[in-house]
Amino acid sequence: MTNAIKFDSKFKIDKLITRFEFLEILVRMAKARFFEESHEADSISEGLEFLFREIFSNYRDEPWDNFRVHKLWKLEINDIFMNNLDKCKRLME
Repeated sequence: MTNAIKFDSKFKIDKLITRFEFLEILVRMAKARFFEESHEADSISEGLEFLFREIFSNYRDEPWDNFRVHKLWKLEINDIFMNNLDKCKRLME
């Protein structure tokens, strides 16, 4: 999968990814992990289902604002994201 389509957007900020790039990262992760490496999935879409099940297996339903205020918007979370940003970018190459 490569993204041959280029978008000219005045809203694109360097070093950030767009929504479709994030989705492409998820698909690439599912493909690599469940389709190519472990062969658990018979298709990439099934691999994506496995990935989502794994991601959401520990999900607890909470009020959205409580999660956002007390867990999501934390410096530690941003540090984890920034430390792994290069790995995400390599998936896009």
